[in-house]
Amino acid sequence: MARHGLGVTRQYFSVCEVFFLGTDNCKTLVYEPHLPKPRLFPATILAELIEKRIAELKSTNNLKVEFQTPLRIRRNRELLEKITFAEFFKQCSLRLKFLMEIYSTPLEYDYQSLMKSANDVVITQDKLWRHNFSRLSNRQEAKLSLDGLLGEIDFRYSDFSDFLPFITACEVLHIGHASNLGLGKFLVVC
Repeated sequence: MARHGLGVTRQYFSVCEVFFLGTDNCKTLVYEPHLPKPRLFPATILAELIEKRIAELKSTNNLKVEFQTPLRIRRNRELLEKITFAEFFKQCSLRLKFLMEIYSTPLEYDYQSLMKSANDVVITQDKLWRHNFSRLSNRQEAKLSLDGLLGEIDFRYSDFSDFLPFITACEVLHIGHASNLGLGKFLVVC
């Protein structure tokens, strides 16, 4: 790929360094051009990341979600312009459920009960806006729209603790359409 370049103008590049960021936020050098082969690094266990992240969050009745890359959720082929907590949680829980079914043991939880509770969550502030974004597809020879929601949204509820394992997992996994391209990245702030 480096020889052929990236993007429409086929910009050449070279990889100088690759680091592994551990759960303790410590960087480990994995690759440099002069190394004969990449170094091994320890596997990251999602459950450990979730536990650590939940411990970092202070308040469990106020939740601020900052979308760092466009969030794309479609209903009836239309991009959602507004998002509720129930829709946000649904995206998180289903993403985690499907990935666990494929790569691990299936998740067992009371989806209906959690969704009922999620419908009671109140939005206290909505600063989400639509970000227009597109990319070129060589395969389709077309410009693809990747518009989505950016910004932040605040939620209030008596206790988010039942929702936090799903939400914190998806901080790493991302949610929504094109999450495999890096879209749907968010950060939870309490």
